[in-house]
Amino acid sequence: FRQLDVSGGMYVTLWFVTLFAKQLPVPLAARVWDQYLVDGEAFMYRAAVGIVTMLAPRLKDMDGDEVLALLLGNIANRL
Repeated sequence: FRQLDVSGGMYVTLWFVTLFAKQLPVPLAARVWDQYLVDGEAFMYRAAVGIVTMLAPRLKDMDGDEVLALLLGNIANRL
């Protein structure tokens, strides 16, 4: 991400403010919310790392603008 000039704050803030509701389908977002209520804020970071890890193979072939477009949009069908 450094080479592409993409920082975590550019997309993670939206993920956390919306609790992933904008990026994930409702059933998956509900699971994230449930786990957030059980484990607290630390789970949000684990979920974010998990999502980026799952998307890593696709992200490697993209430029910075494409990476941000993917991460800020609905990522449900890309997981």
